[in-house]
Amino acid sequence: MEETTKNETSIILHNDNSLLSEIENSSRQAYCSLDLSDTNNKKLLLKISQNADDTIANNLDKEFYLANVFIQRYEKVIEETGEVETKTRTILIDKDNHSYASASRGLYNSIKSLIALMGTPDTWEEPILVKVVEKGIKNGGKTYVIEPII
Repeated sequence: MEETTKNETSIILHNDNSLLSEIENSSRQAYCSLDLSDTNNKKLLLKISQNADDTIANNLDKEFYLANVFIQRYEKVIEETGEVETKTRTILIDKDNHSYASASRGLYNSIKSLIALMGTPDTWEEPILVKVVEKGIKNGGKTYVIEPII
């Protein structure tokens, strides 16, 4: 019985993560969990895609109810080399439609893990109480991750 559960979980993880895999492995440039059949949500997406309310950096360790996410790929020119690098911007949207933005790769990976385990936000019964924390990484740098509040 336990093996069946593991196999079922693997299938769920693969299927739920397919939207985010599309962003990384295709020409799809963005994912948004908002219901865009609603005009107010379209306006909200336009607003936050141009100017989020705040940054994640200004809200570390702050608990909030995560209701939606917007993830967007963009290209950035590295000044030192002139090379173009693809980056990912993640915007977290709380239950009151307040938005928090970051280009942290760790935050993006954390969102992928959250979606793999919990499904996309549009499938949640209710927003999830979370906080974003700063973590050290192997190269000595720092990154952000989402921690659910239990």
